[in-house]
Amino acid sequence: MTNTGALLPLPKTPLTRLQTRLADFILQHVGDVVFMTVAQLAEVSGVSDATVVRLAQTLGFDGFPEMKHHLRSFMMAGHDTVSRLKQTSRNISSVDELVSVTVQQDAKNLAETAENLDTSNIIRIAHVLKDAEDINILGLRSAHSLAVLLSSTLGFLGKRVRLIVPGTGEMWRDVNMISHDSLLLAISFPRYTRLTVEVAEAAHLAGAVVVSLTDSPFSPIAPFSDHILTTKCRFDGFIESYVTILSLINALVAAVAFLDGEKAVTQLRRMEQLWEEKNIYYRAEKRDLPSWAVDSQTPKRVV
Repeated sequence: MTNTGALLPLPKTPLTRLQTRLADFILQHVGDVVFMTVAQLAEVSGVSDATVVRLAQTLGFDGFPEMKHHLRSFMMAGHDTVSRLKQTSRNISSVDELVSVTVQQDAKNLAETAENLDTSNIIRIAHVLKDAEDINILGLRSAHSLAVLLSSTLGFLGKRVRLIVPGTGEMWRDVNMISHDSLLLAISFPRYTRLTVEVAEAAHLAGAVVVSLTDSPFSPIAPFSDHILTTKCRFDGFIESYVTILSLINALVAAVAFLDGEKAVTQLRRMEQLWEEKNIYYRAEKRDLPSWAVDSQTPKRVV
């Protein structure tokens, strides 16, 4: 059996061949396992439900729920900012190395994301966004920046977007306005904000279409989602890296614009005219210099 370290306790008795295979699967996919049921874990790992239960008991747990709670606690402890900062300090010896490794790791993650990209799923979700009459977007804590970007870019395309803003005291009023004619796009990555999950559940119960941008089909918002766009969020630094997520958001919005065709072009042209009229962007203007400035810049004749 793979060395479990502190993730799984030592078994009371030697593991069977199937239990060993299951334990190895859990160690390799712990981020997904903590959100699975017994039946889901048995199916994806290729064992029976009974094998899952017996493994938990052999490892000293009363059952699978207790083992899953242990795994979740272990995983979340490794995701807190203090643990990640300490881990970074142990692995990096200088600021120069930190900067280089951070950029290289993001580049690697982008390459892996591109290699494993499910374009058909992005296009499917783009069609859903294109046809939606009422789009609500929610991302809390650091994921709120992603929600702002997505709502802004979809707004440029003329979509009716409501950004659900935390901390205003009116969030649940906005959530209450989500109906069966609405769409909720919820963004949640480890350590999964509880409120995001609750809003996704409320939207699901209201009959709305729920699209989730998350890290796994087994994340806590997945059960309430009609469409799931997944990508891994890097946690090897004390600040989450959203590079791959931003890339997928850009691809998703670009796909919506492409599907909208001339409608998107017309809307963007209208926005450009508005920005021009309101003087939104800086433009270098030719100005006459004051006389004192002209005099001071006139080269003096050297005698």
